[in-house]
Amino acid sequence: MLRSFFVRPVSSLRGSGAALALTWLCACNEGANDVPVVAPAIATSAVSAASSPAVASTSTPASSSPTDLVVGPAVSVTAAPTPTPTEIVVPASVKSEGRRPFVLLLHGFSGSGAAIAKHVGLPAHALAMRFSWAAPDGTLDRLGRRHWNAGPACCDFDRFGTDHVAGLRVLLDRARAHPSVDPSRIYVAGVSNGGFMAERLGCDVPGIAGVLDIAGGSPVDVQQCKAPPIARLIHVHGDKDPTVAVAGGRVLGRTDVAAHPPAADAVRRWGERVGCGTQTPAGTLDLEASIADAETSRTQYAGCNGHFELLLVQGGGHDVASSPSSFASLLTILLGESP
Repeated sequence: MLRSFFVRPVSSLRGSGAALALTWLCACNEGANDVPVVAPAIATSAVSAASSPAVASTSTPASSSPTDLVVGPAVSVTAAPTPTPTEIVVPASVKSEGRRPFVLLLHGFSGSGAAIAKHVGLPAHALAMRFSWAAPDGTLDRLGRRHWNAGPACCDFDRFGTDHVAGLRVLLDRARAHPSVDPSRIYVAGVSNGGFMAERLGCDVPGIAGVLDIAGGSPVDVQQCKAPPIARLIHVHGDKDPTVAVAGGRVLGRTDVAAHPPAADAVRRWGERVGCGTQTPAGTLDLEASIADAETSRTQYAGCNGHFELLLVQGGGHDVASSPSSFASLLTILLGESP
């Protein structure tokens, strides 16, 4: 079921049930302490199947498989060549602090920036940890599902070819030039499809200090990256993820996408770009309240001037480390504020 790909089914939710599921899809209001300083939302000329009459599709649909989700008739879509920047949010705690870090958060397939920011508690984390942030929307596919084109592995299923690297580079450049942002502390975090996109940006866009990939994968051969090596990568994955397998493979088992490497291999290759070659166990974390004890093992690559780490959630599926408390723990590692 494609619904399990980046958007949790109601039956799998803990706590508040169906109401929590809506946090992945609904728009959310900005907090009173958040000050948006750059406008417009990401633009796309895609037509939503939910709001438009069916017409003949002008795109070539992805090959059918048992895991495809068909939710309605195809519609005519013209993909925008690049997205335009979304707003940059500067919390009140940052305005008097001078230059502080910036975090770009990328949603998963069929999600939205507002929903994922609300779900992981990003506005509250930004206020407490004193960083600015943005959470843009990807492009709509022919069935009205937002996505990021991170490369052949994920997740441009309709082959639109939207240049999200170029569009998000514009947003990152705006953030870097903002008077409240430390240009040496630009971070990208992504969930699933957004995790793939976060690693792609780390590969192609200079000036990114670190990447957090939750349940995504490396969409490229990092040895072929165009940008200078990043110094920090945190990859979080469930060892029982059926959607993006930790051992590598193709998302959802689809045959029409490229394979992604095993998570451990990808983290090691990122580290090798800056001379990391020694794998070191680094203890455990308790990231998932639903799993007993400290279920997440930490493996770091040392012997270099960087931080590259795989956090493997024992018993975890595709939805891991997405609660506000879990995400806060990961942010402290990403920002270099914890060991």
